[in-house]
Amino acid sequence: MTDEKKDLTPGIGVEAKKINEAFDASKIAFHNRAEALAALRATGAEVAFDEQGNPHCRYDSEYLTLTEALTRLALDQKGLADGRSLPRGASIARPNALSRAEMTTAEKVAYVNEHGEEAFLKLPSRPVATTETKTTEDFRRLALAEKVRRINADPAAIYKLAPGPTARTNGTYINVEALARHKAVTGKR
Repeated sequence: MTDEKKDLTPGIGVEAKKINEAFDASKIAFHNRAEALAALRATGAEVAFDEQGNPHCRYDSEYLTLTEALTRLALDQKGLADGRSLPRGASIARPNALSRAEMTTAEKVAYVNEHGEEAFLKLPSRPVATTETKTTEDFRRLALAEKVRRINADPAAIYKLAPGPTARTNGTYINVEALARHKAVTGKR
């Protein structure tokens, strides 16, 4: 059932082939391509073709290639695709995703007036991390599924990370940065 191509292409025309190529280029395993395309259209995006026949659409007020729009759609609506095929790396969520906590009251009102209350409630409530995991504290903040994925990929991953600003030793917390400043000033180890 994963990645059904035939749903989109009953007559397999040139446009349908280009749309399927965009799905393939996204490297995301959508559960059903026709449903994914319908979900994309439900956001108000209409697929158009440029002079070379490449599909483009406007998604989140940006003019994107269909491949980029499908990637953002999969990150916004994770139920449309197999989560294992979603992009990984510096950010689990899509770049520049808004969160309700980051918006001022005026921005929230403007967003609701422009996109509606339902779209506003679909925004994440807290900011999504967009930086690399550099410290053990960053690692501990990850979702359990992401921790498991990273440890399965590299069992020593957590040991390769730098300690966070507060490291735990024998049940007490040590402010590593303050300790380093103290050592620099006093010259003690």
